[in-house]
Amino acid sequence: MTIRTTRKMATFTAPFQLPEFAEPLPAGSYEVETDEEMLEGNGHTAYHRVATTLRVEEGSVVEHHPIDPLHLAAALERDQRGRSTGLPLAPMTEQALASDAERPGRARWVSLWVRNAPPSGSR
Repeated sequence: MTIRTTRKMATFTAPFQLPEFAEPLPAGSYEVETDEEMLEGNGHTAYHRVATTLRVEEGSVVEHHPIDPLHLAAALERDQRGRSTGLPLAPMTEQALASDAERPGRARWVSLWVRNAPPSGSR
């Protein structure tokens, strides 16, 4: 089993809230690590996300907290909307999470099974 890790920065201009944290996190840049497991198939390689963590630094202490990437994307979108309108951001609620998850165009993981059949006329 091969695991790859990718790192990206998420920058917030205002304090933000994620359901995985009891208190809001301060504005700033946070490193997001995503671990993906390689799935090998017939000539194709795909990756399946197995973990996403947010690196939080408090003084000299560095912690990696598991997060849901959909919650992070929703928080970044709320931060972007607040930046463009200049209005204060509302705290995250379950209703806000539900409305973000129901929006069309959101990517999600779906299993796909393909059965290879010989071309017609060959044996």
